[in-house]
Amino acid sequence: MFAPKNASRARIVIQQPDRIMPGFRGIMGFDTDTQRYAVWLIDDHGIQHHEWPVDYLRLKKEIKSKDGIINPHGMSILDDGSLLVNFERGGKLLARLDACGEEIWSRDGIYHHSIDIVDDGTLWTWRADDHVDGQFQSLVNLHIETGKTQSEVSLIHNVMRESSMNAAIIGVPDSYEFRHIEGRGPKPGEDIFHPNDIEALQANLAAQFPQFLPGDLLISLRNRHLVAVIDRLSGLIKWWSHGPWRFQHDPDFGADGRIYVYNNNRGLGRSDIIAIDPVSREVDRYFSNGKVAFYSRGQGKLTLIPNGTVQITVPEEGRVIEATWEGEIIFEFNNLVDEDLNAHVINSTWLPHDFFSIFPSCSDE
Repeated sequence: MFAPKNASRARIVIQQPDRIMPGFRGIMGFDTDTQRYAVWLIDDHGIQHHEWPVDYLRLKKEIKSKDGIINPHGMSILDDGSLLVNFERGGKLLARLDACGEEIWSRDGIYHHSIDIVDDGTLWTWRADDHVDGQFQSLVNLHIETGKTQSEVSLIHNVMRESSMNAAIIGVPDSYEFRHIEGRGPKPGEDIFHPNDIEALQANLAAQFPQFLPGDLLISLRNRHLVAVIDRLSGLIKWWSHGPWRFQHDPDFGADGRIYVYNNNRGLGRSDIIAIDPVSREVDRYFSNGKVAFYSRGQGKLTLIPNGTVQITVPEEGRVIEATWEGEIIFEFNNLVDEDLNAHVINSTWLPHDFFSIFPSCSDE
């Protein structure tokens, strides 16, 4: 993919060393040297400390892919140096990998988009019955140590059909006949939900959101332009907003009591981030102009960093940016191919220096 004109042509640039938050950056992208995906662990000085190979064919040795590449999407790094990752298109696999990229456990199935770690030792992710863009979708809670399902909430049966209000908010007519996707993918108009994120409200943020309870689930349905908070036990939608974002990704609970949303703005040539107060519904929009310019028609992720800055993953530009809300770039990662091209970057996260109980390491490092 062509790098934008405003992108650095160095792999890592720290533009404001005095403002960068100490800690590690975990960045998942395509490695052109090895022709597979990887997660790189990079510190606040731009030094790489570890690489997790993320290779579907290494996990599924019996599979013979024509091109050898099945890309991952969701990612979460654990404090013992292991890695959670899902392969949603072609791969249909959720796996926990050790520091060398070897399988600890795996689950066959269409587990897709985000992987959210919860305080109780479980994770939340989306699961589709027949296709990642299909209509039968479930919010699934799995045990991190074993990969076993703890609970599952069907978007259709446990959310929409249990509440006429929920159905009205999601905006699908009561007469609509849901159908399974056959063949390689949905026909035009069949991808009606496209769920792309799920995040549980953690106990340390619960005081900032008194209208919700710890464990309530923040979700994003891209093709409904809908961000909502769901009671994970009853399935009741407690709060929702259709826009002002368009084809959004990755809503996050913020420490200031607002919900932050990666606004892809598909078709408008520039993405941005929108923060909304769930009580007053007041909105602030960031990066719609100025030096921090990025655009990703699809995908994308934001990470709120504790020092009050933000990490922005821009998949369709092959880069990761850290910036102040005032519009100054602090850190930039470009997955360089050559002077004009970047390779795909799909996900990233920030971790504190003391995050790891066991620092990831392999014998060849």
